[in-house]
Amino acid sequence: MTCKIFALGLLLIAYFNLPPANGQTRSNSVDYKTPHKKIEDLPNFHVVHPFLYRGGEPSKKGLQQLHEKGIKTLIDLRASSAITKSEEATAHELGMKYINLPMSAKAPTEAQLATYFETVREARDKNEPVFLHCAHGSDRTGCLVGIWRVTEDGYSYPQAYTEMRKYWFGPQFKELSGAVQKRANKLAASK
Repeated sequence: MTCKIFALGLLLIAYFNLPPANGQTRSNSVDYKTPHKKIEDLPNFHVVHPFLYRGGEPSKKGLQQLHEKGIKTLIDLRASSAITKSEEATAHELGMKYINLPMSAKAPTEAQLATYFETVREARDKNEPVFLHCAHGSDRTGCLVGIWRVTEDGYSYPQAYTEMRKYWFGPQFKELSGAVQKRANKLAASK
């Protein structure tokens, strides 16, 4: 029995140290060991544009920091809960607009995209920045930022996906990345 466990351990070590089968080298993938600047109260916080910020679930102190940065609107992609209701109340206390736009790991609907684009375009036009977030600021948030990039910034799908991975998008979320790719393909076909 001990030999079988030892052999299984060796196989697992070998498996996880093999290069990817798709021909990519490890240098082409996201380096998860590279330290990222961590902002305790605003996890995975990054600036997409001066009018669009992204991240994970902000703490109450993080909401205050967003207010101090001039954020006027929050788009929260999490399902409604006591936590989101608390965030909404704090946002309103700080004079920020709060939009709950629940998304799952499925591709966003056309109605969700319409709300998202209308809100962010208005933010751009009025110079009233938006903070887009889900729980971790990586998957659902990454999908919507990716769709913005291919629609508004002229990114190709590979460019958008590379940025998504940079901010911890999980490749297992095929429907989310597929929505970005579908949008990019549709736009490329219309040119």
